[in-house]
Amino acid sequence: MAVEFRYANLNEYQRVSDFIDQHWLKGHIYTRNRALFDWTFHRAGHWDADSYSVSLGLDGNELVGVLGGIPFTMNQFGAATKAIWIVNYVMREDYRKGATALQLLSSFRKPEFPAVVAFGVNPATSVIYRVLRGQVLPEIPRHFLVMPKQASRMARALRIAYPDWSEERSANLISSFELPKLPGKRRSRAERFLPTGIKKIGLNMPREPVERLATPTILTGDTALIRYSNTNS
Repeated sequence: MAVEFRYANLNEYQRVSDFIDQHWLKGHIYTRNRALFDWTFHRAGHWDADSYSVSLGLDGNELVGVLGGIPFTMNQFGAATKAIWIVNYVMREDYRKGATALQLLSSFRKPEFPAVVAFGVNPATSVIYRVLRGQVLPEIPRHFLVMPKQASRMARALRIAYPDWSEERSANLISSFELPKLPGKRRSRAERFLPTGIKKIGLNMPREPVERLATPTILTGDTALIRYSNTNS
């Protein structure tokens, strides 16, 4: 019988949980905390209220694959787009060859979700995404902008993220990125703060928000801009 695909019903949490526990990771947090599972895959306003945003691969009544999808609104420089962040992609070992695994991976590529993204892709499996005509980026640029006079809030955020850091270490990091003011030349200087190669990945960028951001009267004084990248190496 051919494998069929559908989204999980709300009464199938235990079935999905057992599959993740057996084939993904023993004791995974989703198998121990249904409230977190519901918060992730049953997002009001982003997904059908009668199902989870979890795609199932079924051979008859036998569960052979699971793919989670976290629906969200992608902000592309002011342009809102419905999107899905795919997670927890796992096929039962005896179903990993052939087209079944690719079909499951494609189950969220629907017209209402023009953007499907995945983070932390294993380099060994990135070829799968290329086969599906996905674009694999070597790094994920991230930008954090600390608004004027908000360095203390940044320090608190760092302490939450890195509780073992000393206050001196946090202060040194913040001071390294402080800008007395943003450059006055708008368009040419503003592009310095965009991810490298942003025009090459097909995002439609309204120019106006970027130009407003570069207006010196809006962001001055105690301002920090931090950029780092995740890589697949």
